[in-house]
Amino acid sequence: NFVPIPRFGIVAAMSKNRIIGIDGGLPWNLPQDRQLFVDLTRNKTLVIGRKALLERPTTLSHISHAAHTIVLSRTLTSDQLDDMSSSSSVQLSLARSFPEALHLARELDDDDDEQDPLSCWIAGGEALYNVAILHPSAFTLSLSVVDTEIDVRTLRPENVARFPPHYHWDRKFLESSKTQYSGFTHYIYSRKDRSTV
Repeated sequence: NFVPIPRFGIVAAMSKNRIIGIDGGLPWNLPQDRQLFVDLTRNKTLVIGRKALLERPTTLSHISHAAHTIVLSRTLTSDQLDDMSSSSSVQLSLARSFPEALHLARELDDDDDEQDPLSCWIAGGEALYNVAILHPSAFTLSLSVVDTEIDVRTLRPENVARFPPHYHWDRKFLESSKTQYSGFTHYIYSRKDRSTV
């Protein structure tokens, strides 16, 4: 029986029309947003899906700053993950379900930092965001909204990833900060009942 980590954060960047990825990659290049992601999740545990892992499969440079990355996949094998880990020096674990991933994150949590109780961050993709945003342990959402709308009419639906629509989660979270950057706006949302988490 899997016991989840008591709280985790969700970090995402999306276009104004909720696009988070095309063909397994980001459809923009925003160094400031990338730096926000790195600063937020440095030396933490990341939970990501297979497509997010394979965004840069040879170097894993997009997750190399994390202490540990739990990959949620039903198709990758432990041997594949071991090969990627040894060639990149990135610490990887495999989970077959979201409950298993949150259980692994709990086991990795040393709970030493009282100033920052969030040791685990969910970092995509679409299927993972959909289940994470509704989970009772979801504590904080760090969301960058890029100043663009992406035309996906000519793309196959399976090649386009989206963030969950606001009405799926807005009753559970309140906006706690909003910062304007060049090319995007960064929001922090906090769970309304966070005192009970």
